[in-house]
Amino acid sequence: MVREIEEALHNIYEHDYKDDQTLEATSLQFRLLKDNGFTVQSDMFNKFKDNERNFKKSLTSDMEGLLDLYEAAHLRVHGDDIIEESLAFNTTHSSLAKVAGTIEYPLSAFVSHAVYRPIRKSWLRLEARRFISIYGDDASHDELLMNFVELGFNLLQISH
Repeated sequence: MVREIEEALHNIYEHDYKDDQTLEATSLQFRLLKDNGFTVQSDMFNKFKDNERNFKKSLTSDMEGLLDLYEAAHLRVHGDDIIEESLAFNTTHSSLAKVAGTIEYPLSAFVSHAVYRPIRKSWLRLEARRFISIYGDDASHDELLMNFVELGFNLLQISH
């Protein structure tokens, strides 16, 4: 299983998916690759900027994308201006804390929690448990997937 994940990450890293991706997909790609030790340039976010080199205001309506961009910004390194700008954009134009009251559950729960404690600063096992709870409350969740995820989580707990 680990080998398949590594192969998938290498495949994503090797191929140029930058041009046709959404903010959400680009942010997730950046976060997953960076979190797994790949050297990833933040210039992949330039396509979300306008002619004046600011993040496009139209992005404020893409809450899933902004949430993933916010999470990705917590992997920034000193001097990474694009990621610093993305964090400022998130904070200034679409303060996630404010918006959390105007979006529907379960996204609102994810946004509120990200503002309180980004994934990067959390214990993954606790985050997994939280995600399972929130996803299970969503009326549109996939029951088979939910059963599989809960079973996997419970097996992991038993093994430790």
